[in-house]
Amino acid sequence: RSTDPDGIFKRRDMHAAVKLWDETDPWSAKARNTQINYQDKVSPLLMWSEAAGRHNLDRISRSAARALINNMRDRPYQARGVLWAARKIMSYAIDEGWIERDPFRGIKISLPKAHISLWSQHDVDMYVEAAHAVELSSIARLIRIEWELGQRISDVAKFRRGKEYDHAKGCFRFWQQKTQTYLELPVRPELQEDLAGDNQLFLVIDELTG
Repeated sequence: RSTDPDGIFKRRDMHAAVKLWDETDPWSAKARNTQINYQDKVSPLLMWSEAAGRHNLDRISRSAARALINNMRDRPYQARGVLWAARKIMSYAIDEGWIERDPFRGIKISLPKAHISLWSQHDVDMYVEAAHAVELSSIARLIRIEWELGQRISDVAKFRRGKEYDHAKGCFRFWQQKTQTYLELPVRPELQEDLAGDNQLFLVIDELTG
């Protein structure tokens, strides 16, 4: 790098490579959840580098890289995330001319086979009925909204009447970070009728905590 006032890039270690990644593809421009996700993947690499004396990247052997990932195989999803970050970091370092080869290349992580159960309309109706039976209409509404939209629960809990939900149109409209566009989705009459049952700002309000 032509400008390096703090001398970070002179060492060409893992910390410098992470900064290189950040400068090339700025984290600050990404959504908050993405920043946290990236940090979770990068932190183990920085800790590993610190423990090894912050060697320059060209001193990382394939066996050392493989040992790092192997030590995480009891946490395969985390291991895969850290491996992804390591490969990303090394690609930027190679482009910058810091190293000639990626010591993490060829390492693979097998994830456990997922057992996903897809809900049918019958399942949704059953859970909605069960939620109403214990006087938790907020849970029933949340299930219906999730069934219609498929968005994160943490996002749906923040949806507001007149903002994300347009009662006159009977549709939801919300911003999609990845596509940088608004998505408009109409919902079924049953959910429209439920949402018309009150006029509170937030659509989902916990009966127990308010």
